[in-house]
Amino acid sequence: MNCHRVRTECVERKGKNKMDNLWWGYIHTNKSVHVKRFFSDLDIEEAHESPFVAEVYGPWECKGREEALKKMKEIIEKTEG
Repeated sequence: MNCHRVRTECVERKGKNKMDNLWWGYIHTNKSVHVKRFFSDLDIEEAHESPFVAEVYGPWECKGREEALKKMKEIIEKTEG
C-alpha cells in the first residue's frame, strides 16, 4: 500500500489576468519537484493513485511554468518550514 500525504491550496479566481493558468505540482518519490498545468480534478486524482508521487499541491494561478515552479517551491518551504 502506498501512503501519500496530501496538501492542497485553495485558489479563488478573482478575475485576474486572463493569461494566468491554473497549475499544480507534486514531489516525486525521488524528491524531484514537478509542476503541471491543471485542467481538471482528474489530474490530481491520478497523481494520488501513482506510486511515484509523494505529495501533491495546488492548484494555483500563474502566468507560466517558471512562475509555477517558483510558487511550488515557496509552498513547499512554507509547509515544511
